[in-house]
Amino acid sequence: MARRRIFPIAAAAALAFPAAALRAQSGGEPTAYTVAVRYQITGTALRTTYRLGTKVLVDQVPPAGVPPSATPGPATRTLYFLDTGETVAWEPGAVCTRGSFRGDAWLDPFGGAADLAMPGVTRVGAETIHGIATTILVSSAKPGFRLWVDPKTGLMMKSEFTPPSGGKPVTWFEVTDVQLTPPPAALFEVPARCAPRRAPGDGMARPN
Repeated sequence: MARRRIFPIAAAAALAFPAAALRAQSGGEPTAYTVAVRYQITGTALRTTYRLGTKVLVDQVPPAGVPPSATPGPATRTLYFLDTGETVAWEPGAVCTRGSFRGDAWLDPFGGAADLAMPGVTRVGAETIHGIATTILVSSAKPGFRLWVDPKTGLMMKSEFTPPSGGKPVTWFEVTDVQLTPPPAALFEVPARCAPRRAPGDGMARPN
């Protein structure tokens, strides 16, 4: 069976624990939205995910006032094509990079529905965050972690870790804004400089 990781945003830093994959999206998961997240894993960054059908655009930028040494990297923009598994990524003023991805590598913010039914996961409470009612989950496989999930849509609102020493909890990520209206279609257009180029005389398309 295919595999996925619980707490997918934290999984980018190998902090998550494995769970069985559910390839299909949950029945309540929207396919047109904008979700903004502030996270602190390998540094502090703001990540905004725009989705319109089978296209997903992910913007990641350093927060204002945070020094470069405390961020995961420079501002980046990545366009995912869910129907073909292709990606186009670029930075301001830099060349474009084309690639591919599999499964939930794009870190679906609504990917928490499967976690509600995972073995070893326990519901320990409820809390409303930014007007959204969430269920609080803990896992026996990853002590110290808590995940706040909207059970209606699978939206992961917050992830928190408490050190074994009992110190102050650290918020790995938290949703700061959710818009369930379709983002502008123009947002998903690939910049002209990222389009495949044709080499003179050979008729072959080559990526930038």
